[in-house]
Amino acid sequence: MPGGMSEDIVLKGRPEQLRELISKVESRKLTDVLEKQVFERADEEQILREISGEIVENFIYEFETKDGKKIVGLSYAGVKYFIQKMGYMEVTGLEYSYNPETKQWIAVAKVRDRLRDLETVGAAEANAFDEKGNLVPFAFRLAVHKAIRNAWRAQINDVAIAKIIKLYLELRKKVGRKRASERAVKKVVREIIAERKARRS
Repeated sequence: MPGGMSEDIVLKGRPEQLRELISKVESRKLTDVLEKQVFERADEEQILREISGEIVENFIYEFETKDGKKIVGLSYAGVKYFIQKMGYMEVTGLEYSYNPETKQWIAVAKVRDRLRDLETVGAAEANAFDEKGNLVPFAFRLAVHKAIRNAWRAQINDVAIAKIIKLYLELRKKVGRKRASERAVKKVVREIIAERKARRS
């Protein structure tokens, strides 16, 4: 695949933007900011595909630089599946506005875990116009989805994410990336649910 990208990141809507980012990744040392940008673009594509009616099932992203450094992370679909299977989650608030100066939609979402009585907040923005001045389809909905994703992600602790990634890396050569990502997320969710039930009993 172009730019050393794995098959798990196939962007149909804005491939030129991701190729540009991947090019930067491979031409200099990878930074945390650039890494987040790549994941953000990939998540945006998943969200747009979902809005368009597609079923998005890639739970984990994986790509590598020319020097062999591998970057792995939980995707929008992975975060959403995790939250849905955990249960007890609800969106308790949503605010949005349009900034005419930056020409961006801005959204802030609140998500509450009713079982733990834990509320988290996520904020996000999306450009309303592209570089040529054309209206970006679904920009408002994209901002809202990203804000909810960020609030969902804040509900998942880093230990759970680390377990998912570790299990995924162990399974991928045996069953392939897609199945490995699904099994890793499902297994960790089941473990957390079992632990919660054990505490309540």
